[in-house]
Amino acid sequence: MFVKSGPSFAWTHCLADILSQKGALNNPQRFEQLRGAKMPIVAIDGSSATGKTTIAKEVARRLRGHTLDTGEILRSATLAALELGLDPALPASIVNQLSTVRPDDDDPAKLYTVEIEQAVPIAAGSPVIQEAMTSLLRSHVDSTKLYVITGRSIGVDVFPDAALKVYLVASAEVRAARKAAQLGINPSQASNIIKQRDHMDKGRRVNPLRRHPAATEIDTTDCHPAEAAKVIIDSYRVISMNLD
Repeated sequence: MFVKSGPSFAWTHCLADILSQKGALNNPQRFEQLRGAKMPIVAIDGSSATGKTTIAKEVARRLRGHTLDTGEILRSATLAALELGLDPALPASIVNQLSTVRPDDDDPAKLYTVEIEQAVPIAAGSPVIQEAMTSLLRSHVDSTKLYVITGRSIGVDVFPDAALKVYLVASAEVRAARKAAQLGINPSQASNIIKQRDHMDKGRRVNPLRRHPAATEIDTTDCHPAEAAKVIIDSYRVISMNLD
């Protein structure tokens, strides 16, 4: 499909591996993989700067659901720890903030700084913090409501019973450009930050970056967030009609 995109995107294809008319929703075996889960959750995983937060918020808005964004929660907890004079490299400093922070109340300009960007991967790599985050997410979920949850391995480790699992990817160049714009730095600096983050995310002991075998992969390199959201929404609506 062709999409008309916003200022940062061109007219191009929005790539999704299973959600076209000829995709796996018409393939009984693949469809059973998708609908085998029961929880009304859309799990969106992927590396940094692939569009998870923006797309998740749009999906939740249009489906009248709720978002739980692990990246923003960790950023908010890290910011709170720093403002209290605590060392964010110490797991206790972050764990003690997780249940009290409200990312939507924070100034985005404070959440997306180089200082926070460098501290968050260290926190995310802590098994103690990951286990606390998993417990926090699971305690927030109400099985009667729809949640759109983002992270690195939500569909694999945190909510393997999510009704729909999505994995976002994007080219290295586009990811660097997005991160540069987000942090107000040059693309070369952003590229180095992303490479380091990818290495740390893939290598962490608890909840490492992983794609679930049944996840829908969407390439957001040239895909407008609204179009990616529509792909996810259309898929969830089909699957949700068949949930027990």
